[in-house]
Amino acid sequence: MMRANWRTMLFGAPLLLAGSAYFRSSRANAKGGGMSLMGGRVRDIMTTDPAHCAPETPLRTVAEKMVQCDCGEIPVCDQSRKPIGVVTDRDIVCRLVAKGRNPLDAVARDAMSQPVVCCTPDTSISECARLMEQHQVRRLPVVDANGALCGMVAQGDLARRSSSRTAAKVVERVSEPNVFASSVGERSRGAQTSGAAGGRTTNPSPS
Repeated sequence: MMRANWRTMLFGAPLLLAGSAYFRSSRANAKGGGMSLMGGRVRDIMTTDPAHCAPETPLRTVAEKMVQCDCGEIPVCDQSRKPIGVVTDRDIVCRLVAKGRNPLDAVARDAMSQPVVCCTPDTSISECARLMEQHQVRRLPVVDANGALCGMVAQGDLARRSSSRTAAKVVERVSEPNVFASSVGERSRGAQTSGAAGGRTTNPSPS
């Protein structure tokens, strides 16, 4: 009987130690945001070749693109595919419908937010999350070395690669009241002077 107990203890001890190490590692990853969050880049989680529109695109067409792509934001690009603004479903409601304007008679330029906050494929996922928090946006256009649109990254993409604590923090900050949400042609004054590493802002082209 005594031998059996010692045998159980000898074989059980390594399993207990291994379990403790795994538990400590899991807690460390959760506390630090997770290895996938710290080591990943936007290129690892972004949607490539996203739908976009021109400033003169009818808003009905923009809305149709949102339905087809199951998304809530369409980047507005110039002829060089460089983002000059974005149109969200909230933009259409706050800037047109709530003010008595018929969105069927409007174009993307009438509702788009400017300037647009972008990131690059090489931007770290943690920096991308910080940009979303700072500018209170749920999606960021991704631009290449020439400033042309090459992808989109959304809050949901971050949630799938980061800890629940980090994702909750982004959601909380992004969801705070934004006084510029219903101001035509202006998303955030802070975006105009942002010089954050890994992110960039694009000012609208002269009309």
